[in-house]
Amino acid sequence: MGCVTSTHAHHLHLESAMRPASFGQRYLALFLDLLFLEILGALIAFPFIQQVDLNLRSVLISLFTGHRIDQESLTFILVYSAILTALGSWYFVGFIGNNGQTPGKKLVGIQVRQQNGSPVNYSIAANRFFIGYSISTIPFGLGFYWALFDTHNEAWHDKIASTRVIRF
Repeated sequence: MGCVTSTHAHHLHLESAMRPASFGQRYLALFLDLLFLEILGALIAFPFIQQVDLNLRSVLISLFTGHRIDQESLTFILVYSAILTALGSWYFVGFIGNNGQTPGKKLVGIQVRQQNGSPVNYSIAANRFFIGYSISTIPFGLGFYWALFDTHNEAWHDKIASTRVIRF
């Protein structure tokens, strides 16, 4: 019986130590992360900005006028988009998998942890990002806003990956 009480006390301590991050904290952190990514993307794009602009205009004009899309322009835009997508993936999976925090989360004072309080690893971070974010995004971003109504302020990607975003 003492073992059950000890386990129960440990669970209560863990619950109180894992105070959920508020919706505002979560989205301020996301805003900061997206701002950092935008700046990083702009720095990467800067040497190629004229080429990106010309190719993007060419593709858009072709789409709207019904003309044949120039393959070189389309290839350039697709490769550039793939690089930016990889950058975003690396950012979220890399930082969360490393220590549970992106730079935005660190500035706001929140962290991603497993439901049991253990640190998040790269596998969990990848599941949370690739599967969880995709599902959270599909119905007009409803999965992200779910954190407004959830008791632990968990979004769908947290539920999918069995994670919590907590204050520290």
